[in-house]
Amino acid sequence: MGFYLPPVNGVLASLLWEWRTAYPGVSVTPHEPTASALHTALIDCQIDAALVPDFLLDRYEAGSPVCFEPLVAVLPTSHRLAAQPVLRWSDLEGEILLLWAWGKDGIGRDFFASRLPGARLQVFEASNLTVFALVGAGYGITIAAQAYTCLNLPGLTFIPIDEDNAHFEINLVWRPEAEDPVVGKFVAFIRDRAKL
Repeated sequence: MGFYLPPVNGVLASLLWEWRTAYPGVSVTPHEPTASALHTALIDCQIDAALVPDFLLDRYEAGSPVCFEPLVAVLPTSHRLAAQPVLRWSDLEGEILLLWAWGKDGIGRDFFASRLPGARLQVFEASNLTVFALVGAGYGITIAAQAYTCLNLPGLTFIPIDEDNAHFEINLVWRPEAEDPVVGKFVAFIRDRAKL
């Protein structure tokens, strides 16, 4: 199973739990490469299915929406906006926006550049946790999936973004020619329980 982002979203975690409960003999092995490597892994049959954001969906032949993931601004607790209950994209103009590897291939970068045209983007070949640490140290801000708020990381404030485009859709993708009945059963299982 490929994951573009860790499945810490409550809906995804619940679906994986339900699948494991219904089919305890079927293992799920996580695979978390870059966007292009994830696509290649699916095409080369290294993985059977993947969960990807909607801005990557055009790379895949078959996909089905699973859930929405709201976005939050992640700021150091000392930031001038850290006490705000909600933010708008315009509140973040001119900020240094730190992105982890998902901004590297240009798609993630374009996703944020269209929402924050005045931001100064810095993309790192690093994990999201490393970027969170840099935000906590005051090097800039980042935008993350709301599910990360459950991590309760010291020195960071997670603030919802109140905009119509402050979310992405998570989709299940698979190879339509896959003949493994377990893959078909998994796809049907997820589609039947999708929250969209």
